[in-house]
Amino acid sequence: MYTTVLFDIDDTLLDFKRSEEIGLKSCWSRFFPDLEQETFVREYCRINRALWKQVEQGSVSPTFLKQARFSQVAAHFGIPFDPAVSHHFEELLIEQTRFLEGAEELLHHLKERHVKIGFVTNGFAHIQHSKYKLLKLSRFTDVLVISEEEGISKPHPKIFKKALDLMGAKASDTLMVGDSLESDGQGARNLNMKFCWYNPFRMAGHWEPDYTIAHLDEIGKIF
Repeated sequence: MYTTVLFDIDDTLLDFKRSEEIGLKSCWSRFFPDLEQETFVREYCRINRALWKQVEQGSVSPTFLKQARFSQVAAHFGIPFDPAVSHHFEELLIEQTRFLEGAEELLHHLKERHVKIGFVTNGFAHIQHSKYKLLKLSRFTDVLVISEEEGISKPHPKIFKKALDLMGAKASDTLMVGDSLESDGQGARNLNMKFCWYNPFRMAGHWEPDYTIAHLDEIGKIF
């Protein structure tokens, strides 16, 4: 049915939660040791979610988010802010990146079936390029479209259209796979492209995607 698949990267193919958890623990011990770890992580997550929502809406840039999420945590608790925390965190996100279970096997399966593969991400350019190189994702595709480089973020249709154009593909022949109904799913809908929601925690959604899966190997059955 589909000749092309577009993947989100973090928390769809790569275990971002794991690397984020390791990174935040290190940032807490090094830059925020006077706070309780749980309190620091909870406040960071609240602020980070709100800022990423603004990025998706186009009201702030990813570049702004990099420092703002940690500076706002510091401001919330009334403690000094060290700009080095952002670089430290990003280094660990790269070093600790790993495939989610079944992700690498799925990419091999799709390539063997001659399915065109592309990656579309709202992540930071230097981090995503580093992950791409570290995990040798070029084995599967040279199409990596990053919001920071394009100046637009998912769910804006232009970022998906850019990936399709690079692959010479049509939206009608493409399946978008991602963990977010808002950025990945809505972006697919904006182009009338079918969407597969990777939902391992079986969260409730506010609209019904074309496909919902809890395990990545289920995607192989679609192709």
